[in-house]
Amino acid sequence: MFQVTNLQTNKISEFTNRAQFLYEMEQIETRHLATNTMGRYKLTHLNAKTNEVLEEKTVEIPPTEGDLEQSLKDFGLVAEGGGLFSRRKPKQSLKVPSQSVSEEDSNPVNIDDVEQVSPISDTKTNLPTSNSVVPSSSYSGSKLNIVSFGKIVAWLAVLFLALYGAGVSHTIAVGLKSGAIKTTQSTPKQTSTVNDMSDEHEVDVFSRYFIGAYLTNSDLDNFISSKVSNKPFDKVTTAAVLLEKAQTKDKQTYEMTYVVSYNKDDKTKSSRFKFTVKKAKKAMYGYEVTKLPKESDYPG
Repeated sequence: MFQVTNLQTNKISEFTNRAQFLYEMEQIETRHLATNTMGRYKLTHLNAKTNEVLEEKTVEIPPTEGDLEQSLKDFGLVAEGGGLFSRRKPKQSLKVPSQSVSEEDSNPVNIDDVEQVSPISDTKTNLPTSNSVVPSSSYSGSKLNIVSFGKIVAWLAVLFLALYGAGVSHTIAVGLKSGAIKTTQSTPKQTSTVNDMSDEHEVDVFSRYFIGAYLTNSDLDNFISSKVSNKPFDKVTTAAVLLEKAQTKDKQTYEMTYVVSYNKDDKTKSSRFKFTVKKAKKAMYGYEVTKLPKESDYPG
């Protein structure tokens, strides 16, 4: 989750994903460039579940150095964590040394084939020759036990690795499924604005043509309803026309709000213009203005 705080008005806006956040930052920069103003904003990246602050920075828009896109290139890419894989590290594979058993060790010792050793005398110790072997049943048994234990350990290691691999595969499948569910649930709710109107483009194009004609004091007969009395606006030169809001309840009548930057008496001014547009089949453009624009300060 992302928050954008206007440090001049303390207004906070929230966005559920990085795409919405970056789009809003682009719109803010466009408005400042159109009105020749500058603002300071605090940007916050939060964990959507715990509201833990992951990243935070303060920017000036438009930037005094570089560009906004470059300064936000890496912002918002810190993983929120909290999932299965962030808590658990993969275990190291258990390596079991191979057990090699020689034919000599694997064959039991036959006591009858062993050369008998002469008993030790009282006065002299007789050392066995190089070909002599001292038989020991306990020694042979211990060697066989070591071999058997090594085989058991090897089988246990293979079984453990097989079970562990199956568990990791199941975990990955569950993680991907839950991730898909979260992505579906995080889709922002649609509101009744120009973004979900079927004729959004037509309404916006008509409104932009109208506001341009209105501010230059041109002929408005093809734009306004015959029931509306035209009140000419002082002729000005428009510099930028930005759509701020568009709302409708029945998709027949639309409340349009634009932020317009225009030049008057060698000075640049920014104002908000709000007016009403209605569908009209007999109108030249398919729409007509039923309520003339009402000007107000922007921002304000």
